[in-house]
Amino acid sequence: AQGDDTKSEEITTKYFYDDTSHLLPTRIITKNSKGEAITTKNTYPLSYITLTASDAITQGVLNLKNKHIINAPVEKYIQRVNSNGSNTRVTSGVITTYGTSSPLPTLAYTTETSSPITNFSALAISASGATLDTRYKPQIYFDGYDSYGNIIQQHNTNDISSAYIWDYNSSLPIAE
Repeated sequence: AQGDDTKSEEITTKYFYDDTSHLLPTRIITKNSKGEAITTKNTYPLSYITLTASDAITQGVLNLKNKHIINAPVEKYIQRVNSNGSNTRVTSGVITTYGTSSPLPTLAYTTETSSPITNFSALAISASGATLDTRYKPQIYFDGYDSYGNIIQQHNTNDISSAYIWDYNSSLPIAE
């Protein structure tokens, strides 16, 4: 009942820094009101060790690493687990790929499913290249940037392109 301070609900969030090669959060776990654990898992360029393959994803991560851009998100996905530890499932995921010469996003893959994924495979990069879960599909293509790194054109899969005009010393978009 309203005003009853004997009934309370605790929602906690914990941050984990599992990768000692950087000081960025690799897992953020929130317990919701149902007792479910909702985990956001993040990877960054330093999360991947073997970057010798020639595929675009691997070379984009290597380019970020070589340019010391270590905080660019590579993969982020959200996992839910019931309060009793059962039914681990991924509800959404995004992989951002980067240019092999310019360290800017080139493509965003998102998971496309009608229901949560119970057999999800996180992005793996090995000597033979990048391997992503089959439910990841190309979603947003970043087609062009200006000399300041501002996006000037992008499009979604099977959709029209969006173009942007920047002004105020190339700091703010003024038209789309």
